Amino acid sequence: MKALVLHHDLGGPGGAELVVASTVRGLHEWGSAVELSSVFKYDKNQIAKWFGIDLSYVNSSYLLPFRINSFAIYVRLLIHKLMERRLDHSEDLGVIWVDMPTYEGLKDKIDEKTDRFIEYIHFPLDVMLHEDMMKEGLLFGETNYSEQRYGTLLMKHYYGLYMRYFKKYCRSNPFDYTDLVLANSNWTAQICERLYGKRPEVVNPPISPNLIINRSPPSFESRMDRVLLLGRFTDEKRYHWVIEEVLPLMKKDMKNVEVVIIGSAGNKRAEKYVSRLKELAAKKGFVIAMDTRSKADIRLITNAPRNSINSIMNESKVFMHATVNEHWGISVAEAMAAGLPVVVHKSGGAWSDLSMEGKIGVGYEDAQDASSGLLRLMTDEKVWKDQSSKAITRAQNLSIEKYIERIIELCH
Repeated sequence: MKALVLHHDLGGPGGAELVVASTVRGLHEWGSAVELSSVFKYDKNQIAKWFGIDLSYVNSSYLLPFRINSFAIYVRLLIHKLMERRLDHSEDLGVIWVDMPTYEGLKDKIDEKTDRFIEYIHFPLDVMLHEDMMKEGLLFGETNYSEQRYGTLLMKHYYGLYMRYFKKYCRSNPFDYTDLVLANSNWTAQICERLYGKRPEVVNPPISPNLIINRSPPSFESRMDRVLLLGRFTDEKRYHWVIEEVLPLMKKDMKNVEVVIIGSAGNKRAEKYVSRLKELAAKKGFVIAMDTRSKADIRLITNAPRNSINSIMNESKVFMHATVNEHWGISVAEAMAAGLPVVVHKSGGAWSDLSMEGKIGVGYEDAQDASSGLLRLMTDEKVWKDQSSKAITRAQNLSIEKYIERIIELCH
């Protein structure tokens, strides 16, 4: 049996790319000869380095032999052309798996060429076509992302043209096109139900198999009074809110507490955000460092290697996730695997599926809630140990083996 897996861009180690690589491995273990297709040419060796998932056995295909970074969001639209080309050049397929909705107009070809068509929804991007849902902050949380990023006249045209083509190529209701619709979290599934009238099957993303689940993490006593945040440097991660509102509240009760923010900063927008964080911290009178060596209130660490991240996790007491309406929360899952108690906003997949709506970790709605939850975990050893144990147990249920079992079960 042959299977075709399509993803728009395999150029970096994101959560969606981890899901794609895990799906390919799952379909292979199910007995399929898998072809992994992307808009840009990709490196299977890089995927192995990022996630510890060997895809050397996979047939590769792509639309373009080079990357186009200036039109990143437009790459999603090219899934239509990529899928059309692969359908035209493929024999009958047992499974087609895609995680982008931009395949409108291909239903007849899909029905002709495949026995089972599956769409995995990380987040239903067609929310962008519903102004009322966009006002709820479902896509970008509390940040007005589109205005911030596409506010200039030139960028408004850039984004407006994208939306025009997105409307053209976005399928309407996935349940009318597919044999199976999957979602990454119960929160995402609820939004899909509002949009489409049906609820997808929930299949949580796995933890990367090269990330060891630490069943015996360092003790409470050996850790620093440190709050760790992890994720790319961008507005929707709300690191500015932590600096402006949460840390000042914590400092009232715990003078020596420090916040460490680790994230990727590989473009001008990220660099600009790091500079903004430095300015905010300075205005608050906080001591800032860009490494872990000198004494500081706030540490901003960019582009750290995995071994450094693991070391900082082992030294920190609590992990905080500041994003509102996070679709999943791969960094939260990684923190759980390290045995860190987690503090997350009461929204998104991080709350519904990782924190299990408060059964694991602590949820918050505002800065006072967040500060209180963080301080309790950092000062109460009994509570810390209980939450650390629960975090590890949850992480064990997010293994790639569990993910593959679920995928195979649903594909039958």
